[in-house]
Amino acid sequence: MNNTAPIGIMDSGVGGLTLVRELVKLCPGEDIVYLGDSANCPYGNRAQEDIFALALSMLRFLQQKGSKVAAIACNTISALAEPLALQVDIPLLGIVSPVAEAVTQSGLDQVGVFATEFTISTQIYTRLIQAHNPRLKIYGKGSHLLASLVDSGASEARIEEEIKTELGALLAHEPLDHVILGCTHFPIVEDIFQRCFPDVTFLNPAKEQAKAVISFLREPQTANHQEKGRLSIYTSGNAEPYRSVLARLGITECCDIATVSL
Repeated sequence: MNNTAPIGIMDSGVGGLTLVRELVKLCPGEDIVYLGDSANCPYGNRAQEDIFALALSMLRFLQQKGSKVAAIACNTISALAEPLALQVDIPLLGIVSPVAEAVTQSGLDQVGVFATEFTISTQIYTRLIQAHNPRLKIYGKGSHLLASLVDSGASEARIEEEIKTELGALLAHEPLDHVILGCTHFPIVEDIFQRCFPDVTFLNPAKEQAKAVISFLREPQTANHQEKGRLSIYTSGNAEPYRSVLARLGITECCDIATVSL
């Protein structure tokens, strides 16, 4: 494997930039190719066969760009990682397994998951967490709108309204102390979550996924040891929300943002 090959990151839109932020901190020498399918966001409201087809197109794009690994930053797509892996020739690293393992090691006896409706419907968090700890209780709640609101750059007031309505419904029923933000779009507005529910600890899966990527790079001849890597961003939609989210997340690396057809 060519150690100078880029890390590929894919998401249904801008959400995977939360993973970019963590990777830039941990491995600044790596080149990153990012693909966000904003034209079809959110994936979580689509049928499974549509999600699979769209995700496969993105994976083939990252493969054509010479990626040495594809990090699936989208929770919705990560639920289909196993069948997708059979269709491509590069390793895939999903976002759900690393945080599921971290939660089981945390000593918690219950946790909430706030995600897209599709991710909640697959019960992937419940299955992976309870495979390690069957006694740990998981309470899930899906949002039909929040991912698309964040991806389109909706106002903070509208995003806050959605968070209070949807997550508030879960917390009113189950007074949870810890909630997994099970869509990579959600940590972009983690400050709004915290403002709405200051007593809740929100868990960002991108941090655990970044550690999984680092573990992969420890394999012989896979890490890039240059001083500073390059970030290249591709999107099927509007480039402007990417610039806005890059600024919000404090990602200051100079990068190209190109529009592509998938």
